[in-house]
Amino acid sequence: MSGRAVSEISYVRHLVETLLSLAATGQCVIVGRGAPHVLPAATTLRVRLVSPLADRIEAIRRKFSFSHAESAQWIEKVDRERSRFVLDHFRKDLADPLCYDLLLNSSRFSVEECADLIIDALHKMKARTVKTPAHTSPV
Repeated sequence: MSGRAVSEISYVRHLVETLLSLAATGQCVIVGRGAPHVLPAATTLRVRLVSPLADRIEAIRRKFSFSHAESAQWIEKVDRERSRFVLDHFRKDLADPLCYDLLLNSSRFSVEECADLIIDALHKMKARTVKTPAHTSPV
């Protein structure tokens, strides 16, 4: 951490360049970082995982050994920071379901089931983009 300080604008510019570079390479999973709001919808499967607040509080309580109140405060802070980042830098509402292709409630599906649904959606999306018209001669 002894390097020079980076401005937020420089950070976001580098972030967008990195996201676009990764997307151009393909075959990757990007979690967060505003990726659904930066990457082209035509070539990106944009997924959002959600769950009820009570379930999220319990998961954070177990993960970090926080109290119920500490867990709720942590979630509220992280949600606020993430929403603000996306709104400030990409002018998007993080919670807008129209920004995503697939919205999964992780309290209703196991991690494995969510992964299976995401993989199935990715295969369907890729198959649709690979299809070519059977007959393309002019009329």
